[in-house]
Amino acid sequence: MTENHGAVGKYLEALDHELRKVPPARREAVVADLAEHIDEARERGRSDDQIIAGLGPVQAIAAEVQADFADGAVEMEQRAKRKVLGFIALAAGVLAAVVDTWIYPSLNVDEFWPDWLHSSAINYDASTRFGAGLMLLFLLPGLMVAAGSMMKSPAARICRTVAAVIVTALPFVIGFNLGVFYLPLIVAAWMIVGVSYPRQQRAQGRRHLPLRMTAGLAAGVPAAALLAGLATGTVETGVLGITVLAVLVLAAVGAILGLRAAYWVLAACGALLLVASVFDMGMLVLGFWIAGTIYFFAGLAGLLRLQPAQKA
Repeated sequence: MTENHGAVGKYLEALDHELRKVPPARREAVVADLAEHIDEARERGRSDDQIIAGLGPVQAIAAEVQADFADGAVEMEQRAKRKVLGFIALAAGVLAAVVDTWIYPSLNVDEFWPDWLHSSAINYDASTRFGAGLMLLFLLPGLMVAAGSMMKSPAARICRTVAAVIVTALPFVIGFNLGVFYLPLIVAAWMIVGVSYPRQQRAQGRRHLPLRMTAGLAAGVPAAALLAGLATGTVETGVLGITVLAVLVLAAVGAILGLRAAYWVLAACGALLLVASVFDMGMLVLGFWIAGTIYFFAGLAGLLRLQPAQKA
């Protein structure tokens, strides 16, 4: 091993300092590999000055190492996000299958459910078109999108894009009465496609501004409508109404400011609305489903895009 003295020692110390933002294990491995390379060069009769001159500035080596590490970190982050979105896509397919199966009593599934969970009288003739395969219309696309999110092959991006196109086309094929329940799955599929392609970071002051404004509007518009209803008396003033108004206002302001807690609130509200679709099989089911999708994915997008603050 190279002795840590003279010009070579200073060179290695300078490299170690330049790599201070790289994890210690990776930094130590790079310095050790370079020291071994220097030893081999010495054995071939090269002087320390010749070796250092051949290696070049430590800044150039550090920049290359940091770039490789950053690429690996980005890929790991993207893979983790795809897995989360893949699980959500599968869950969306399962939930849509449950909701739509319960909606159609002609499928004779009422006898399997508790008495306090009543199916709706709404029937869009889905049972005559799809029969028992109704659940598979949602489960199989969910599985397809989830499987694409886990792929690591060179063709993975193409497969994810094809899956997103297929689930987007399904409402046009089977009709929008059923097709509206593909909405969470469609959003998840295209988010998986988007995560697969790295984006250049914008200037700090403008970073994620469209996302923050969209999320703020998602919470702010219902808050304004609720406030107007409370002011005019069309909505009864009570603890629940005031609480919901306060939560929406705080979520809207927090989302615009880029606070992660606000996006957690939006995602939680969206998830509650989607689950509520199972328990309200009347005309509100579509409102719950669409609003839940908007809230949930607005919150999820913020959580995936806005990283926790890091110390310099």
